[in-house]
Amino acid sequence: GTLITHRYVLTSARYTYRFDLVDNMIVRLGDYNINNSSDCIEFAEIGAIDCNSIQEYKVEENIVHPFYNRFTYTNDISLLRLNQIVEFSNYVRPICLPRSEDDLAVYGETLFTTGFGEFADGTKSVIKKKIRTSLISNDECREKMKLVGVIIPITPYQICSVDLPNSTDTTCFRDDGGPVMYSKKSRWFIQGISSTFACGGGEPQSHLNIYKYLKWIKLNVKE
Repeated sequence: GTLITHRYVLTSARYTYRFDLVDNMIVRLGDYNINNSSDCIEFAEIGAIDCNSIQEYKVEENIVHPFYNRFTYTNDISLLRLNQIVEFSNYVRPICLPRSEDDLAVYGETLFTTGFGEFADGTKSVIKKKIRTSLISNDECREKMKLVGVIIPITPYQICSVDLPNSTDTTCFRDDGGPVMYSKKSRWFIQGISSTFACGGGEPQSHLNIYKYLKWIKLNVKE
């Protein structure tokens, strides 16, 4: 998921639509290594260590898009309202929503996705992955998907990307729901919600297009 305000996390509906009650839903923020209760960075040149404590919040409301289709994964978006205001830090901050098309990447530009999904060999990630991808057009996406035998609807409500060959990590199963991000002038904008139908190997990935859902997000985010 992705923190977008001091109270809301954006994620996929595929993982939240089954939850009628939210009593057992927990959101963890600031996690990097899931085996550690805190993560530290050592600055050897100044002899300092900076550590981040993991924050956990209960979910008080689960808002699933009313037209989510669990068979085609259309409208695969939901909002989680946390029970408390999030304490921002150097490691926990909300991402920016695009304000206009000027905040969107163009075809060929590099996007980043993150997640704790699997690797191509089936092992599970312990450290958060940082995956470099390239934005491609929906037409190119359809053609590439045909070549690998993937048949899912690609509409203007999706964006597509392919992992870059020089990316250390690759997109894989269980990375769904995480952000597809674009860096512009030292600010990070969310472009999509990650969907995974393949695991590395150069196959295209289809993601929900956040720009098409800004109105729905703003209607459902309360102070």
